[in-house]
Amino acid sequence: MLSSLGWTQQKESEIIANAFITGDVSSIANYFPSNLDMTVVETEDVFSRAQAIQILNRFFKENQPTDFRIKHQGSSQNNDFYQIGTLKTSSGDFRVTYFIRKDGNEILIKRLRIESNEADF
Repeated sequence: MLSSLGWTQQKESEIIANAFITGDVSSIANYFPSNLDMTVVETEDVFSRAQAIQILNRFFKENQPTDFRIKHQGSSQNNDFYQIGTLKTSSGDFRVTYFIRKDGNEILIKRLRIESNEADF
């Protein structure tokens, strides 16, 4: 059985996953901290929340989502909850990985990666 933290992370990760299906940047950004470790295809750095939103908006404008499926999920050694999935878009498939953690009373995305899906799961 998952701890209450695990249940909370699971609930929040479902909200995030559903937002990827529709390309709802606002819903995803609700979980961004003030600075986010993010990779979107070739763009990789620690970005401010505002920069991360702009990059994600541009990505979804260029790659309209059609589906998102979780392929794997679990907890890391740091007790972060993570999910790995495939985002199907109008211009191809992408591998999406995100780690979420509890910070005080908030659940935040610690790291977000959207990469070309060159490898099969």
